[in-house]
Amino acid sequence: LKELIPPESRVDSYFMFGGAAELSLAASKRHVTAHLSRRPLYDFWKCLEVDSSIVVAMVRSFNPLPDKTTFYLFQQKWHTYPDPFMRAALLLVLNRHTEEGTVSHGEFVKSSLNPLTLSYLTKLDFSYLQLKLEEEADMIETFSGANTEGASTLLINGGRFSHSYFPESKLRGPEETIIDHLELKATLDTITQPTLVLYKYDPALVELYQDYKIYLADGHGTRTHDPKFAQEVIIANF
Repeated sequence: LKELIPPESRVDSYFMFGGAAELSLAASKRHVTAHLSRRPLYDFWKCLEVDSSIVVAMVRSFNPLPDKTTFYLFQQKWHTYPDPFMRAALLLVLNRHTEEGTVSHGEFVKSSLNPLTLSYLTKLDFSYLQLKLEEEADMIETFSGANTEGASTLLINGGRFSHSYFPESKLRGPEETIIDHLELKATLDTITQPTLVLYKYDPALVELYQDYKIYLADGHGTRTHDPKFAQEVIIANF
């Protein structure tokens, strides 16, 4: 990503969840605006920006969760608590207690949270990262009209690719967004603004985006030309 986006560039990010790409770009002096349509996710990142030490202290008080009963109760109730810092802490704790990193659903597993992660959170620098809460129900509509030449680079987090919806993929938590991936592709075909889409690797993406530049990366973020080592995909229209 840093090879494709020069320092001091402006980046508009959509569908941010874990924030690894956005935080890395911001730390290397790219001006990133993260557009978030899910209030719980916006509140999570905003609390870290306001005072990450409060979030970390609360995470330490909750983690690890003592048993499955407590875990499943928090899964149902975490987003209803009035204190935004408590909601932010529980979002992270629940995320690290599920195999797939889900929050409002998923089976209970031993916490994967470690002291290094918490130390990292206390050192986050938001100097180059701006958070913006969007009211659009469909985030694709938010950037579909962005066709200004010379404007910022669009960074879209596609997650896991699928051709269609399945019952088990329906929205199950207030922090989740379901992307219509074929609608996203159709929208990208109309956009002239420099755009990068991040996906978990799926062979179908190579075929669907055959007219785009495709970069494969392994589990360490190193570029690879061998699909059998690919875990991540960067799709570029420039």
